[in-house]
Amino acid sequence: MPNTAETSEQYQSLTTSSEGRNVMPLLQPKSHFFLEDSSFSQSEPQRFGAVSLNQFNTTSTLTFSGTKKVYALCQGTVFIQPQTGDANKVNLILRPFRQPISNIPIKYIIYRGLNKSDFVNSNGEIAGSETTGTGFVQYIWSEFLQFYGTDGVNDNAPDFMADFIGYPHTTDQLAAQDGANLIDQYFFKIATVLDETTGEEEPSEAFEFPTIPRGTHLGNATGEIGIDIVLNRGDYYIENDPNPFKLDLAYARAANSSLDASTITDSFQKRLYKENATAFLDVAALYGLHANGAGKLYVGDSTTPLTTKDDIYGMMNGFYSRNKVYIYIQANRQRSYNFYGNYEVSDTNTNNMKIGVDSSTLSETTFGTFEWPIHETTTIVSDPAENTSFAFQLTTDNYADASMYVQLGRVASEHEENFIRDKNLLEQDPEADQTFTQSIVMNVNATTTDVICSYVNVLCESREMIVEGYVPASNPTAHPKDMVIKDIDDVFGMLNAVIINTSASNVQLPTIIDERLQIINFPNTSASNDTGVIKYQKIEDRLLTDEENTYINRVTYETLVSDIKRDASPYKSNNSSHIDSTKSSTQTYADNENRFYQPRLPYKLEKKLFTDNETTVTGVSLTVDDGSTPTKKIIGLLDTELGSLKSLMQTNSISNTRLYFIKQSISDKESFTSIENVKYYKYHVGVVGEDATGALKLFEPQDAVILYSLDQFVFASTKYSEFIPELRQKNYTNIEIPEE
Repeated sequence: MPNTAETSEQYQSLTTSSEGRNVMPLLQPKSHFFLEDSSFSQSEPQRFGAVSLNQFNTTSTLTFSGTKKVYALCQGTVFIQPQTGDANKVNLILRPFRQPISNIPIKYIIYRGLNKSDFVNSNGEIAGSETTGTGFVQYIWSEFLQFYGTDGVNDNAPDFMADFIGYPHTTDQLAAQDGANLIDQYFFKIATVLDETTGEEEPSEAFEFPTIPRGTHLGNATGEIGIDIVLNRGDYYIENDPNPFKLDLAYARAANSSLDASTITDSFQKRLYKENATAFLDVAALYGLHANGAGKLYVGDSTTPLTTKDDIYGMMNGFYSRNKVYIYIQANRQRSYNFYGNYEVSDTNTNNMKIGVDSSTLSETTFGTFEWPIHETTTIVSDPAENTSFAFQLTTDNYADASMYVQLGRVASEHEENFIRDKNLLEQDPEADQTFTQSIVMNVNATTTDVICSYVNVLCESREMIVEGYVPASNPTAHPKDMVIKDIDDVFGMLNAVIINTSASNVQLPTIIDERLQIINFPNTSASNDTGVIKYQKIEDRLLTDEENTYINRVTYETLVSDIKRDASPYKSNNSSHIDSTKSSTQTYADNENRFYQPRLPYKLEKKLFTDNETTVTGVSLTVDDGSTPTKKIIGLLDTELGSLKSLMQTNSISNTRLYFIKQSISDKESFTSIENVKYYKYHVGVVGEDATGALKLFEPQDAVILYSLDQFVFASTKYSEFIPELRQKNYTNIEIPEE
């Protein structure tokens, strides 16, 4: 996740247009150029991106004469691996500690083709010394000697071997680092693993990756270097993931990397595979985003950054893609735009968008270059007055909740703090073509003569989605019917997600965050919706029941607001403006402790008993300390209840599943009223997922999983809410409850 302090530093003061609309912060990127100078070149086959229907380069490869210094793009943690096919080269994985651009969460930066001799000598020891060698080895030698010297830990320091920082310098060490192992397993090692026989640390675990400053001279490359920018989706993996592409050591060790779809014959499997392209970013676009007048780009050993557009663009001249603009549009269910074929103009017209230099020159086309889910364009108008822009329209069915959010990019047309909805999105003229949204105009960075490589990231849900042919589990002979995917049905997934390097232990509480943003609506007091952009997390805990030494395992889903556009009506109470800030973690506790999930302040849970027919239910609602309306949704289930939903995935061969809320009242807007005069909502929960053809299917278990809600912010099963402890203090994080 972006570092909070760094994020706050990367925005200038807000600028607004007339009447306070179109509020938009200007990014202040800050990073280091990864080569010592701009004397390099790149051919079209070496560039990042789609180069054919079956090939997408994730590596941007550059060539140059002689040997050049290579620098750390940002502050981060380093892991070195051998390069496959060349015993004299290594690849370096940098995991950012401080993000160069706050709106682009980078997980890894892969440097391919550094000279091994700068890192490891012929004896398998770290090269150089505290005063000789590259800046990287001098830095880690200094840290090593300080640990074993001035800190007084050990007067006799061991040999500083390469495996101390992860590099396998022996055959046995290389065998222990299997190429199929995920990169995450090494960066997110959470405990020391000891050999049961010797008591020594396992060789595959005996390392400590160093964290180095931005601009550190990492090493040198001769003739060629490749670089991958891997975006962060979250620190977890999917059990039995059908995706053949993995961020594993085999990928990290390759001389260069491309997604190759040539051997995939099934059309849906090919679409799935091509979705992997959205996890990467062209390094040229990363640097191009610095050229907005507010960015800082450091080069070589200089302590004075480049700040002007011309100077930053001058460092990019060798990139073949220096003038490209990449557009990624995420649509329903966190898939790329038109992944399901649901955004096509009509049954006879497969076009799904319009794009052009301005609103008057748009032409129909299909999203995605060479059918990969990243759209590359040079359809840009540029003039010295900085009116450098392009325009696009997406298809729509004009449904009420249609909305768009620009996560990264500068919107020039009407918007609300990067949210585009209502009259700014949907065509208002009944005589105009209602097939497309209004024209959305985006500004991009440019010099007075050239467009500068850039990246635009848009979240869009401009069409309603339908699940066809649903049959209730309780009535298998019923006539199949179509079901609308409601707002909440498009959010909570990760049913089979597992936190990296967490063992199956009853004393650990894993918390997993899906880092990909999503659009969601929150009800407000004016009977309308506020539009928010959220991440969500999945938390596992356990609680001690009334029975001695008996625990129940629970699972909680919670949304985390990243940005929100509230209804500006002066006649209603404001919604909570609390923006969540958290990260993946694992809480550990002893067997005599009772640790449980509770939302962070200013939120808290309140309970109320009511009767549903003959069932006594503990209803749960969400409140905010200041009395405002919450901007958070929470789902609570027992682990066994979630397990029955997970089993539907395997039984029905579906993937990419989400929880689906099947309302039990006649109308989606209707609630029940108990004999205690408590208003409540009742849902049966199923799962929606993709079958082998890519069609969406809805299934529910034979034994119904039932959720109740009092406020449509918290949805909990009776067993989950029954064991929410009574809180006896204001600060209720990690409360210990003694056994009775």
